[in-house]
Amino acid sequence: MATLASVAVLLLVSVSVEPQLTAACFDNTLQCSGCTSLFVCYDGTEYQKPCASGQVCGNNGTSSMVDGCFDVSDSSNIQLSYCACDGSSASASYMDDVLSTDPAAYLACLPGQLAPQSVLCPDNQFFMEGNIPPCGSANTTQSATGPSTTMNTHFTCTASGFVADPSVCSKYWLCTSDSDSIPTELKCDDGLVFNEATLSCYDPCDSSVETFSCATDITGTVADSLNCSIFHVCVNGVAVGPPVPCANSGEGFNSESGVCESGYTCEQHICLICSTIKATDRIQYFLQLLQNPLMDIFYNFDL
Repeated sequence: MATLASVAVLLLVSVSVEPQLTAACFDNTLQCSGCTSLFVCYDGTEYQKPCASGQVCGNNGTSSMVDGCFDVSDSSNIQLSYCACDGSSASASYMDDVLSTDPAAYLACLPGQLAPQSVLCPDNQFFMEGNIPPCGSANTTQSATGPSTTMNTHFTCTASGFVADPSVCSKYWLCTSDSDSIPTELKCDDGLVFNEATLSCYDPCDSSVETFSCATDITGTVADSLNCSIFHVCVNGVAVGPPVPCANSGEGFNSESGVCESGYTCEQHICLICSTIKATDRIQYFLQLLQNPLMDIFYNFDL
């Protein structure tokens, strides 16, 4: 088992994990750091590896020192009940991420989905089980029916799930329903923007990042969030093959009809365009330009 664990750890470290500056760890161990990620220890260094979309972290009972990422429907994961959402629920909900030691970590369950979304409360707040909104501070009065006094309510929900903020590229909201009057405000890390098509934060200048999603076990064609001259094929929630270009020049993939149409064009959202303005309030930026007509608009800003 030690040999197998060593090989597994070496493979994980060599693929897609980032080293963490932490205290010494036990070599050749893989431990869940939360319901959607795990720590890998190799050669005295701890690395963090996120689980893939549709997976949760857990253990199959073979060794307590070797956790792993499992499909959310994999019953061999003996810790599945800690992380899986109720796929039959018609409403969104929140639950504590019991595999994380961070009191600000919690899970958001979207309607009809088994796989949870990992979320962190804002600075100086922690998850409060049963509270709406789910985050609060030490002096927050816990209530399952009323909003926190610190909750922003200017955003209007039109659908349940994660929704991009219309003016701040790094901000998005979690709406429990299309009539949720107290949505939860969330923010991407510095330098990242929220892509509603993939429900993830990413760097728009990183060409290696996925720009589509096969979530909710979809089977069919899926639009690309950046390039409407191509589309993707999903089978049971898994991408199959490379992106497919539309057959003829001048065609664009219409996500509503599910086919390529002549003359169809899609307007790319400004937040998803690679530029020197990263994860900033674009509206505020343009207002500043209007208020300062002598400003050299060709100057490279890195706000």
